[in-house]
Amino acid sequence: MKLVTLGKLPSEAQPPPNLLDNPTSIFTSWLNSLPQPIKSMVLSHVPECNLEKQFLKVKEAPGFAFLAFIESMSFIPGSVFWSILSFLMLLTIELSTMIGIMQGIITPLQDTFSCFRKYTKLLTVIVFVLMFLCGLFFIRPPGIYCFTLLVQYWTVLPIIIIVIFENMAVAWAYGARSFLADLATLWDHPISPIIRWLWCCLSPVILLVLLVTTVIHLSLKTVTYVAWNSSTSKEVLRQYPSWVLLAMIALFIIVILPIPTYFVYCLTHRIPFKAMSWARPLISSKSLPLSIQLTPH
Repeated sequence: MKLVTLGKLPSEAQPPPNLLDNPTSIFTSWLNSLPQPIKSMVLSHVPECNLEKQFLKVKEAPGFAFLAFIESMSFIPGSVFWSILSFLMLLTIELSTMIGIMQGIITPLQDTFSCFRKYTKLLTVIVFVLMFLCGLFFIRPPGIYCFTLLVQYWTVLPIIIIVIFENMAVAWAYGARSFLADLATLWDHPISPIIRWLWCCLSPVILLVLLVTTVIHLSLKTVTYVAWNSSTSKEVLRQYPSWVLLAMIALFIIVILPIPTYFVYCLTHRIPFKAMSWARPLISSKSLPLSIQLTPH
């Protein structure tokens, strides 16, 4: 209707007035009843709404496996039962992932601040509430744009840098030989020496190459998002505002800052990175409690 008013389409392309009563069937029947030249003009401005094409377009996204699995289940007997099992599986996977994330937050806090060990339940509730409040930010109408920004442009770089520091801490600061000796004591059998060479030599090189490649890729890539242009009824690429890039840099610094901060703290307080042989406890399977010895790994 807007295109006819602006003169971009002839008056014969005016949709029927009762279009809002049943848009799908009325629009489809009206579009098919148009003469071919006018129909071609309409489709050049307004793309045809084909559910199959839209579904195939969604399949190109990372959720392809999930959508393909759901679609395949709809063709087998007892599809409702298998669908329920599928969503229960997804629920258990998400819950197990959430438990791991929570332990990754709570355990370091309790190890660093001994006062938190007395209030484990309260700390768990506080962390859950904070994560819930952070999650509310992403369920707002523009939340998908922020989620896409974090997943596609921000997440990969901090993860690679943290993994590089972890590799350096285990292989060089603490010492791969000492770490493998501790593992051999815990597992009660020797560890192959090739793992030490992989940790000390091959892994740092591969991680550095991956870091350089990622930085080059992100620097050459324009930070854009897909938006819907209602005037043309088409998806368009738009750049994120400049303040978003500044927010990404600030968030990156906040995430990475604890690593150099603790490094400087250890240097100023003369805390050794390698544990002395007399300070490292000797652990053997015989010294462990019976309940731990009988626990399968």
